Amino acid sequence: MKKINLKGNNLTKAIALLLVSCLAIGLVSSTAIKLASATYYLKYKRELKTEIPFVDNLIGIVTGNNNLITGPQTDNTDDDQPADTPADDSQSADSQTPTETPDASEPDASTPDASTPDASTPDNGGSGEADGEGEGEGEGEGDSSGGLGDILGSLTGILGSLTGGGGSGEEESTTPTEPVTDSAETIKQKKAVLSEYSDVVNYAKKVGMPSFKKVTYRSLDKGFADGFLLHSVESAYPDYFISKENAEAAPVIVPANEKTSELLIDNQYYACMLASDKASDAIESATSVKLEDGTKKVVITLRSEANPEITPADAKKAVSYTSSMFPVLSSDIIAEKVNATLKLSSIESASVTYQNCTVELIYSPVTKRIISIKQTTSYVGEVKDKVFTCKGTVTEVSEYSDFDYGII
Repeated sequence: MKKINLKGNNLTKAIALLLVSCLAIGLVSSTAIKLASATYYLKYKRELKTEIPFVDNLIGIVTGNNNLITGPQTDNTDDDQPADTPADDSQSADSQTPTETPDASEPDASTPDASTPDASTPDNGGSGEADGEGEGEGEGEGDSSGGLGDILGSLTGILGSLTGGGGSGEEESTTPTEPVTDSAETIKQKKAVLSEYSDVVNYAKKVGMPSFKKVTYRSLDKGFADGFLLHSVESAYPDYFISKENAEAAPVIVPANEKTSELLIDNQYYACMLASDKASDAIESATSVKLEDGTKKVVITLRSEANPEITPADAKKAVSYTSSMFPVLSSDIIAEKVNATLKLSSIESASVTYQNCTVELIYSPVTKRIISIKQTTSYVGEVKDKVFTCKGTVTEVSEYSDFDYGII
């Protein structure tokens, strides 16, 4: 086999540039194997002199060899300075060590990932290995310019801050949100709006008993992967997952002067059962504004609630915040419905979280008569079988209109 001649300047420069390129790619991709291989070859196998100051300086910094070039090559042995630092023949290599490449060493001293091995993550595995190598070489040789660990630690920190995968511990950590505590003024305002809303809808339920039209439609939003388990749920329950167009074509008409479970919640006595003293705990936001035509608009949004209990139709006190104002389904019902649509699997557990449940009421403050209501109920159902876990968000909208109180 013919031996390749590495003496030629052009070939030497090409090989050096190739190795430096490998090192650069290794730093960017955090591939420790590339770095270790290239560094080992440069340091222990062959010292390459390209006569290109930038390339030779970079090779020297990475390998820890004292071959840095600050200008034209001479016999001066004091050549351990970084490329961007003017040469000073009066100082020794050892005396320059504390001040050399401050940008490369300072991030390792202040960043938890560099000083604490346990703080490194699998994504930054290259940086953790580089830090260990840098410490060993820096302490053992003493005269290397910064060391491989310092260079890699600095570059890894910079790359991490740009990509979101590194940086300081403060950037990576997530600060837990403290529980929201309403001010006394906010609590008073929520109670007032809830009282206003309850008074109007409960009056309609128990006294006014108007006729009205109700249109209810539902949709299921699921991701691509979730669709494998939930792909046939909508088609299996066409009476539940009904489009807005189909619902408007067949509305529910409630006659006047009759008790009904169609107004807001399924209860014999109330259309709203949320107690006033629970307003702050249950309500995320509540507003009441006067419109230009003299009517008022009340908007109430509840806080999220996981697995709320269903308040019975004959109950006089609500057993959960959500069911006191919105129709709810239990996680058991959701699991049963989904499980009935599966062919090759079965649901082992399920949960449901109601969120962003909002009601909008427009009424006449003079007569206390409802003009319209829009009730939006949203819940996220999660089901699990032996292998998969999937989620789907169901949005249910009920629109109430054409209220007629008669002569009352």
